Amino acid sequence: MKLTADLENYILTWGELATHWGLNRTEAQIHALLFLTGASLTMEEISQTLDVARSNVSTSLKELLSWRIIKMVSVRGSRRKHYIAILDVWEMFRSVVYEQRRRNIDPFIGLTREIQAKIEQAKIRTPVEDHALRQIGQLTEFLATSMGWYARLQAMPTATIRQYMKVGSKMLGLRKLL
Repeated sequence: MKLTADLENYILTWGELATHWGLNRTEAQIHALLFLTGASLTMEEISQTLDVARSNVSTSLKELLSWRIIKMVSVRGSRRKHYIAILDVWEMFRSVVYEQRRRNIDPFIGLTREIQAKIEQAKIRTPVEDHALRQIGQLTEFLATSMGWYARLQAMPTATIRQYMKVGSKMLGLRKLL
């Protein structure tokens, strides 16, 4: 597949930016290629188009599959595996948020609870530990509230989330008038 200079540049930029949400550059470039073109591509086609080693493409595809932002599909008349991106931006974003929660936030919540329990069990606490315990309490409350909202949003159909966000935007616009 031959890409225009603009698409190539966009894919390279996507590759750099997506490192901030947990993908490496190659994974993000592959995702961008599949997402922007809407094509079902083989590993070889991806490798050639992006000029990336086949082994790197293979590893990256496995990771993208685990993020649930691409999927493997069969193409009639071809024995090779083909890959496509999840094209619905809302569904893609939901998958990314889910993986961020699973990979980063859940372990952090576990660590926070563990440290909180250790400090609470201490027979004698320093003023610094008392302060840390209050801060951890605030953090725990914030995380519990956020994860409660997250659980509610994950249970909703995408169409409902879109409606809530549109209504919320309108309400924020009305607040400016007051």
